[in-house]
Amino acid sequence: MTREYTGNVCLDLTYDKGNDSCADEAELDEILRIVQSSEEREYSRIIAEKRSVMMLYHLSAQRQNIVAGLEIGKDQDVLEIGSECGVITGKLAQMAGSVTCAEVSEKKSRINAWRNRDCDHVEIRVGKFEDLHADLDRQYDVITMIGTLENLNTCLTGELSAERLLRMALRHLKPQGKIVIALDNKYGLKYWAGCRDEWSGEFFGGLKAYADEAEAQSHTLNSLKNLLDRTGLTEQRYFYPYPDYRYTRCLYSDDYLPGKGELTVNMNNFGTERMFLFNETQVYDNLISDGLFPLFSNSYLVVCRGKESQE
Repeated sequence: MTREYTGNVCLDLTYDKGNDSCADEAELDEILRIVQSSEEREYSRIIAEKRSVMMLYHLSAQRQNIVAGLEIGKDQDVLEIGSECGVITGKLAQMAGSVTCAEVSEKKSRINAWRNRDCDHVEIRVGKFEDLHADLDRQYDVITMIGTLENLNTCLTGELSAERLLRMALRHLKPQGKIVIALDNKYGLKYWAGCRDEWSGEFFGGLKAYADEAEAQSHTLNSLKNLLDRTGLTEQRYFYPYPDYRYTRCLYSDDYLPGKGELTVNMNNFGTERMFLFNETQVYDNLISDGLFPLFSNSYLVVCRGKESQE
């Protein structure tokens, strides 16, 4: 077992297989230097100065909004599958008694460790979840998968099946625990309006159906419900992050859906070109009037319970 510490954070490299090769490696190196030499209160200024989508995504505290409303207490243990550079890890650590991270990238994990080095109850395990999950030595009250079900190759080898990953995660969930999932809706209104699909990079990529061999892809509301039902997660509560789960400003639910005129922040395609095919606010208003907003929400946050089937 290979372990090291950055401040109070334990970094477990036992299952690291060197999955760090990517086009963004230079920017990740710069982000690592920033978290090593800067305080968190300085990140907003740095993001504004750098004008980099990578900096925004991996440093912005706005990304924590997706988990800020969850009911997590100091007596609870959290497993974060797909922790990336730790922006959400930090928020979870404020809320929970302990946080165990599973992340395939060593570089992102080192950024996480430096960013959250003052937390004394965070452990980061580097490797694909498929490889490291059998060595987890506890069950968890909460398991988070923020963006993870869309990008399965960061967790699995062989069969890239969301159902397989969920069943694997369920083995580590306490009987009364919950799984929290955030992901894109491939029928989100922004994709009809001219934004490129987040995973294929194509205009209307998800609307046309992904290629069979696609490693990353989104779900629809119905396909997500069917997936969770098959996995035994029969108690599901749906929320609708706006404008999406990455940079959440508002979190709607079936108990509190948006009203007409509320959805006006639709320029959220940072770093990618888009077309402008119609006024999204006007279309949202019509969808809201017809009770169709949930089908066209850009993203979903689902809080699930149930352990009817396991791997």
